[in-house]
Amino acid sequence: MSIVREFAPRLPPVPLDPDQLQQVAINLIKNALEATPAGGRVTVRTGTRTGRVGEADWAWFQVSDTGTGMSPETLKSIFEPFFTRKQQGTGLGLYITHGIVERHGGHLKVESHEGQGSQFTVELPLRAQSHGGTA
Repeated sequence: MSIVREFAPRLPPVPLDPDQLQQVAINLIKNALEATPAGGRVTVRTGTRTGRVGEADWAWFQVSDTGTGMSPETLKSIFEPFFTRKQQGTGLGLYITHGIVERHGGHLKVESHEGQGSQFTVELPLRAQSHGGTA
């Protein structure tokens, strides 16, 4: 199995808890490695997404694999607590990961096709999100 890294040369700081972001990355990479058979590939990418003219509003990282992929039925349940397809698993990894990303004002997107692998993309705002009220 090969692991490919495609990191952006300079990412701006993202206002978040680094320990929690590390947990998100570990969960997604671990799942990709477990889903990918020998001879497969796991790719980790980073970058920014521009929202306004000349301004990067979101940092993102993506974990993709050439593993087993998931059916549309499975995709509907992957962020639910205690859902797992693994024999040795609690079903809490993606549930916790999704919650961490949302608490930081971000988004966790997934694309997957059976037999073709999966791609998880985490988008996080480059500015702290204000919750409630108006200025």
